[in-house]
Amino acid sequence: MYVKLSVSTFLIFAGIVAPPGATPAAKVARVLLQVTGMGFGIYCVAAIGLFLAGVCMRVRERMTGDPAGHATHDRATGERP
Repeated sequence: MYVKLSVSTFLIFAGIVAPPGATPAAKVARVLLQVTGMGFGIYCVAAIGLFLAGVCMRVRERMTGDPAGHATHDRATGERP
């Protein structure tokens, strides 16, 4: 019986018998994992930074009573508390 093998079937079998580091797909996958790992790290750093900024703003508001964190004054009279 004659079986016609397509190119994709040949590539599948070539990938199965090849050692894991020898295929280009393994190298591409490794690079993609490194890139996504760096992206997740940047995301975590940004999330922690935004959380700490929010905490600092809340602490400053409690200490001064002003949401902006600076001394308030009456614009009409120019008096400061």
